[in-house]
Amino acid sequence: MTPGPSTTIGSDPASSDQRRLLGYGLAAVIAITALSAGTGYAVQAWTGLEETTVLAMPVAISSGAFALYGAVVSTTFFVTLVLVFYAVSMLERSDEFDLE
Repeated sequence: MTPGPSTTIGSDPASSDQRRLLGYGLAAVIAITALSAGTGYAVQAWTGLEETTVLAMPVAISSGAFALYGAVVSTTFFVTLVLVFYAVSMLERSDEFDLE
């Protein structure tokens, strides 16, 4: 069964699409965080290391540290991607740039 047109008065298809994309992005961040936590657990279990040194700074090897890293990196990536798409769409809508 395919969904038909919305019968809600005042519903905006663009905001519905934006909410759907936000949901997909949030689901992707949650999935990446869970995979990162699993990777942190596996690395700690297989190697037996509890911390390592990166650029003269001790870094804990744990599922929590890997999950935090995965969440921060994936959120930064998706926010940057959204900003790039927003900037491109603003340039496309602008009448200042007449490239003919």
